[in-house]
Amino acid sequence: MPRIELPKQVRAGETRVLMLLHRRNRELLERWLNDAVVTLTADEGFPEAFDVCVLDTAAFVRHREELLARKEEAGSEFLPYLLVVRERNRPTLSAEVREVADEVLVIPANPTEFAIRLSSLLRARRQSLDLREQKEREIATLERQNEQLEQFASIVSHDLRNPMTVLSGALELVEQSGDVPSEYVSMARDALDRMETMTDGLLGLARQGQSIRETSPTDLETAARQAWALAGNGEGTLVVDGTCTLEADPERLSALLENLFRNAREHGTTADAGGPVVHVGAIHSPTGFYVEDDGPGIPPEARGQVLEYGFSTSTDGTGFGLAIVRSIAEAHGWDVTVTESEDGGARIEFDCR
Repeated sequence: MPRIELPKQVRAGETRVLMLLHRRNRELLERWLNDAVVTLTADEGFPEAFDVCVLDTAAFVRHREELLARKEEAGSEFLPYLLVVRERNRPTLSAEVREVADEVLVIPANPTEFAIRLSSLLRARRQSLDLREQKEREIATLERQNEQLEQFASIVSHDLRNPMTVLSGALELVEQSGDVPSEYVSMARDALDRMETMTDGLLGLARQGQSIRETSPTDLETAARQAWALAGNGEGTLVVDGTCTLEADPERLSALLENLFRNAREHGTTADAGGPVVHVGAIHSPTGFYVEDDGPGIPPEARGQVLEYGFSTSTDGTGFGLAIVRSIAEAHGWDVTVTESEDGGARIEFDCR
């Protein structure tokens, strides 16, 4: 009698095959399996874990709740069920049984056919376990990176701000004494203000770039109007051309939009008064959204760099605003494209597929 050789390491330990079959069918298939690498469990109970379940319709009816619960608990981890059925009974299978079964073995069958079905299911299970382990490693890596970013943010927030506070106090004393020309004090004050702005930018870049663990359905128009209000009382007009629902971290999405709105107010207007006109709208192919202004736009040669940290088209810019936008988008898994609006202004598109 030929034996079926199954993989020895589907998960840590031996391959586990749960047999829930009529006695004669179980005895037949059991003879085909390699006893050294397969643990066989009969109807009397379920093992704590198994890699494939071979069952018939009677077993499904009897153990329905347990089988469905095991499938649900597995989640994204593939837990295959191989249904053994006679040809005359196959057309009468219920929809529920058909949904549970990943493969169907019509009996009478031969060892080769059984081996092909079983081995295929076990390979798919091994791949799903490998993917789960890879995802767990990636999550662990992201968590370590988040911890490192938080430590960096803490250094920026505390260790750098303390000496800056001391310097600010010293400048106040110098101003009061009048021993130093006012223009030099003004230069020092400007440099201190720039350091404060850069510290805020570094802090935002570090924290907004952390991985996102939870998202929720978020309406684009609602988020845009709230962010417009939070971005300050500067001049300008917000126009929402259309909305959509995004899977996003609402706070991070707000920060992304706020940075784009501030950038438009600082760089995105050619009007003499009234501030920029900023448009926000949905993109349905691909799924996403855009933010554009009526300003002078971003030169084509600079579009590949404008999202990088430290790059600015303005001499007094810090180069953090759009870098923070990119880091938030990447944390969501979104692609960012810098292009031109119909009016020649800057247009930032987000592919949220």
